[in-house]
Amino acid sequence: MATVLVWFQNNLRVADQPLLSFSKFSSDHILPVFIIDERWFKPNQFGVTPMGPHRYRFLADSLGALRRRLNALGAPLVVRYGHPEQVLPDLCAQYKVAALRYENEVGTYEQQSIRRIVQALIEKGILISDYPISTLIDATTFTTNPDCLPLQFTPFRQIVEKALNIPPLVPLPVRLNGLQGVQEGHIPSPVEMGLSQLFADARADVHHRGGEEQALNRLQLFMDSGAIDTYYDTRNQLHGSLFSSQLSPWLANGCISARTIYNAIKAYEQQRGANRSTYWLFFELLWRDFFKISLLKHGKKYFLVNGLKPAKTPKRHDAAAFERWCSGSTSSELVNAAMVQLRSTGYMSNRMRQVVASYLVNDLGQDWRWGAAWFEHWLIDYDVSSNYGNWTYLAGVGNDPRSDRYFDIEKQARQFDQDFSFRKQWLVSDKQNT
Repeated sequence: MATVLVWFQNNLRVADQPLLSFSKFSSDHILPVFIIDERWFKPNQFGVTPMGPHRYRFLADSLGALRRRLNALGAPLVVRYGHPEQVLPDLCAQYKVAALRYENEVGTYEQQSIRRIVQALIEKGILISDYPISTLIDATTFTTNPDCLPLQFTPFRQIVEKALNIPPLVPLPVRLNGLQGVQEGHIPSPVEMGLSQLFADARADVHHRGGEEQALNRLQLFMDSGAIDTYYDTRNQLHGSLFSSQLSPWLANGCISARTIYNAIKAYEQQRGANRSTYWLFFELLWRDFFKISLLKHGKKYFLVNGLKPAKTPKRHDAAAFERWCSGSTSSELVNAAMVQLRSTGYMSNRMRQVVASYLVNDLGQDWRWGAAWFEHWLIDYDVSSNYGNWTYLAGVGNDPRSDRYFDIEKQARQFDQDFSFRKQWLVSDKQNT
């Protein structure tokens, strides 16, 4: 029997998992693998490590949950630390792997790494099976012919909705023929990775824990509570436990698929009826698809100071001003509250992400890329396409047809924190952790 290495990346689940659809290869041994890339923990050009403590804690939770799920199905999860370009060929040699299965990624660094890995394995005679990027829709039209992708979201949405094509869910595997006797490897703690030991903050409205079961529980809660019925009206709130689905951390790590969420929306609509709120959750999933496909099309432009727009005078970088923004010690209490929340929990509402980004770019006049790197380090729902797509959009160098998307801080405070409850929640002097 041959051994098939299944390489997990940002798809840490068993349900709706194309990589585990082994109906044609039921006699093959399966070797599930996840690699903790050591480059995630080295400072980048913006002075922070791509992987921060909250992000890694959520990832470690998700890996532990995936390991339990796979072990129950009979396929132990192998976890290794290092460079995927080195670790994967070594594992293939060690366990006499005949084929590799993986999901394509949209990030430029990830694509470069994948190309090197595939080339090395092909030279060793290993069969390669790559699967499409994880979108809600069938993105084939846009990925095979990038010229079909509009620059702005609205025409993209109109094209998609006119001929909506969402593939069905992949059946849940009943049993996997895992390769036994493997050295599974340890899932390090944040401290073991050189990161700070952080605890759940008592002020947080939701304590996000990684893993597929947690994702499905959160989806069930959002539906059963009826919170989805008011999502359109509550989505711009700054805090609360059910003002939004808050599924983004699990989506970003692939603990749940967009198609699973879509199917839950459709089931809810069949039972209780559709409304603009149920549509809006679907609408947000389309935004996620748009940013993924756009990054795939435009590549490294998303990471350049001028983004997708013609060259212009770049914003400056003032280290002191940026530090005040990061630490939550600016002249704006609203911004400060959000930045404290980010460092304390790894999460921030969508509205506040726009507000603090606008403040950094427009009020402080800073280079947006430093803010994007700060978000990458801290956010538990960091997704390369959504993060950089939104930052370029806000900075006026991305997919936004406007170039002056400015958020008036005082107006935002009056509109969304009139009672000061959000500011009071996060600007307390005696932080309590549990």
